[in-house]
Amino acid sequence: MTAYPGSADWTWVQGGTWGLDAFADFATDHGKPMRICEWGVGQGGSGSNVGIFYQFKDWLEDHTVVREIIYFHMNGLNNVNYRLGNYSDWQFAFRTNFSNTPGRWPQSSQGSYKIGSASASVLTTKGDLLTRTSTADARLAVGTDEQVLMADSSQTSGLRWASVDPFDLATSRSVLIEDFFNGISGTAFSSALSGTGTAAGATAPFSQTESGVVQLATGSTAAGSAFIGTAATSIIFGTAGNHERKLRIRCAPGTLSNATDEYVIRLGFVDAGTAEAVDGAYFEYDRTVSANWYAVTANNSVRTKTDTGVAVTTNFTTFGITVLNNVATYTIAGTQVASINTNLPQGTSRATGIGAGILKTVGTGVLYFRIDFIAYRGTAAR
Repeated sequence: MTAYPGSADWTWVQGGTWGLDAFADFATDHGKPMRICEWGVGQGGSGSNVGIFYQFKDWLEDHTVVREIIYFHMNGLNNVNYRLGNYSDWQFAFRTNFSNTPGRWPQSSQGSYKIGSASASVLTTKGDLLTRTSTADARLAVGTDEQVLMADSSQTSGLRWASVDPFDLATSRSVLIEDFFNGISGTAFSSALSGTGTAAGATAPFSQTESGVVQLATGSTAAGSAFIGTAATSIIFGTAGNHERKLRIRCAPGTLSNATDEYVIRLGFVDAGTAEAVDGAYFEYDRTVSANWYAVTANNSVRTKTDTGVAVTTNFTTFGITVLNNVATYTIAGTQVASINTNLPQGTSRATGIGAGILKTVGTGVLYFRIDFIAYRGTAAR
């Protein structure tokens, strides 16, 4: 910015057509920080113009978009001298308003002098972080060893340091991640099989995106079924507070259901494998009802079923269910497809589990349902 030739009046320097306000507004409108290079107070005649130092500092306090200023500490053109040694009140004004080290000011007779931040830094200690409240920059003191930075909307800066122990049950009640490298052997899951030739065992990945797959087979019996699950009463949905239950299952049917070989798939929070869940929150595919996935809640066999509008395919897909604050939210491939706040089982008498299974209803063909991984996290109120 060039503020000369022109009036020495601060009003012009600040609010003129090419004044400071215009440049600050431009930077703000474009979301960019601003640097002011080669600013200075010139001595070209009588008088010191010392008031400019104070007016400029006041202006900087109101325009935080300015992140750096550089003083033009040298003899200028046309016999204008910008050196701070011209007047003792210049030295005092600069030292008071801009110097990061009280009692010192530039001594060089040539070149620009970079003074750093336009405003005094709020940081005081090694490891401090510069944060922002709703109105101003703020210091967040460094945390203690092993702490991590966490978002927290209750804090003025929106951040806080916290100690996170992966085995701290007060923070994370339970975590389960199973990729079935060895089928269900040695995992938290057991199988429930019914019919000739049914099976639940490890199979080779079907592409580079799977690592360990468990394959459920219905066998040749007309009502054959295969299911894997945790204990049927291992999960309790909270009745109040921040009790979150989050589940992700990546899976795929081998073939789509048809009139010759019909089947039903259920996956999610379920307490039964060969029939509809008494208590749970889960996805369901039943071609006789719809070609789409349904989101379901069940509370003591009273159910709410919602069509997700997402057609069933044989592609591996990640299904998500999150239960929090009396609401079950359903996602498919990361996109929310349903939200249900009715018939959600709650309390110890309505416990459920985690599982996935396929139940054949018509035909003698062997049908498959493949599961890549199951991941669960349950957290309690903090």
